[in-house]
Amino acid sequence: MKKTIVVIVGLSVLFCMVSGLWAANNKTDNKADGQKYKDIYVFYKAGEYAKALELVEKKIKAGDSSMRLVQLKFNLLNRFKRHKEALELVEQQIKKHGETDELLGAKSNALMYMGKTSDAIRVAVKKYRQSKNQSPWDCMNIMHLFLQVNDVN
Repeated sequence: MKKTIVVIVGLSVLFCMVSGLWAANNKTDNKADGQKYKDIYVFYKAGEYAKALELVEKKIKAGDSSMRLVQLKFNLLNRFKRHKEALELVEQQIKKHGETDELLGAKSNALMYMGKTSDAIRVAVKKYRQSKNQSPWDCMNIMHLFLQVNDVN
């Protein structure tokens, strides 16, 4: 058991290094989103999450349904431990946009936060199998979920 955990941790470090290099070479420019939602980020960074969530919901009611805004709402709902609402939000987005890698990853996270680890594993594996750009991070997420249920085999 101890040898297995040491091997897993060692592989995790290796995957982190490889993934970090990959991410550094594949950055996208999010300046436009940063400026568009600057008011929300000010509250978010200051730890005023209730105010940030209020602004997010106001923008959504006004008709802005960008994925960045949905992602912010998902993160804020989880921060308030409103995981069921976060899962419902993701499932609504999946109905609209299909099972994208990002949405499946969010669904897996929400299920994990809710303590539904077996379901989270199923969704994480589905994301990994359908992804065109498989990442070591996906493997690490799956490994992390298996470790939570103490199933290292």
